[in-house]
Amino acid sequence: MERVKQFLSSPALWKIVRLLWSPSGQVAIGVVFSLGLGWLAIRGIKWSLVGQSFQDFSWWYALMALGLFLLSLFLRAYRWQVLFVTERVSLFRLFLVQNTGIGLNNLSPVRVVSEPAQFAMLTLRYKVRGGVAAATLGMERVLDMVGSTAVFATGLLFIPARGTFLPYVLVAFVLSSVAVIFFFLLGVASRKTFTGRLAFANGFLQSVARLNRAKGLLAYSLFLSVVYWFAVGVCAWLLSEGMGLGISPLISTLAIMSTLYFATVVPAMPGAVGTFEFAIVYFLGQFYDVGQALAFSYALAVHALLFLPPTVIAILVIATIGLTPRKGRQRALPKVEEAASAPNTSVPGLVDGPDASKDD
Repeated sequence: MERVKQFLSSPALWKIVRLLWSPSGQVAIGVVFSLGLGWLAIRGIKWSLVGQSFQDFSWWYALMALGLFLLSLFLRAYRWQVLFVTERVSLFRLFLVQNTGIGLNNLSPVRVVSEPAQFAMLTLRYKVRGGVAAATLGMERVLDMVGSTAVFATGLLFIPARGTFLPYVLVAFVLSSVAVIFFFLLGVASRKTFTGRLAFANGFLQSVARLNRAKGLLAYSLFLSVVYWFAVGVCAWLLSEGMGLGISPLISTLAIMSTLYFATVVPAMPGAVGTFEFAIVYFLGQFYDVGQALAFSYALAVHALLFLPPTVIAILVIATIGLTPRKGRQRALPKVEEAASAPNTSVPGLVDGPDASKDD
């Protein structure tokens, strides 16, 4: 026991910990994981079969999958739009903001830039109040967790390997419950007033409280989250049909969601290169007896479908309009106090002000 205490208090150990926790250390860990898992995904693979998979691929399925995926991105942006209770931002703007953040995250060696980029673009360029932007971003992530957990739980009823997935579903359920309780407590904390440097917290907590009270709005947004995940699963299923995998839309949805969870949690290089392919090859090979070459070809196709569109959008946005405020005309978005705003009958529980100015 004494040796353990000496080891834990060793300056050399904490120096290593600080190095690994630093951005450069995280990048190095990501490279190691990506290369290691990528090697496992291609170890012993027959590349001639990979080439044959793409030669036999029906590209009409790829075009249909791409079209549906772009529609699902707009659906995801719309789900975010309905969470704006006292301000309105146009759907197209939110589409650009959301995918710019996701695309930058794909390109970043440290994958924590999505929400900060979206927050900066909303507040600096489109003049959304910081508390509102932070509250809607946080609630969107909570609804994503709850919606994806519901899809996972549904999938357990229809897949043979439910015992293998049950622990993951339970973990997802616990994390979702914690997130929901945390946001509820934030709403309760809105009764306290902060001043000075913590004044930003007032707007954030009040926005969370308004969202917590809008039960119909939250239920509607949660429904859209579930629809979004199933739409992404159908996109993946279309690609599987084009390659002749013979898996169902539900299985493709579970495969993609499991892969995205894995690629998010495990350190990786930009774009989750290597980890994404490993997860799909392992999932399809372990549970559905899909050959390694065919599973790897499918992983490449799905990876391109899910990662390239947001990345291209991010590059185009940064190259054309950027994240900074517009020069010349910087009209603020309409801000409407809750007490003075009129209910919007198109979405249950939604209270909005007038729409924002025209899109870029």
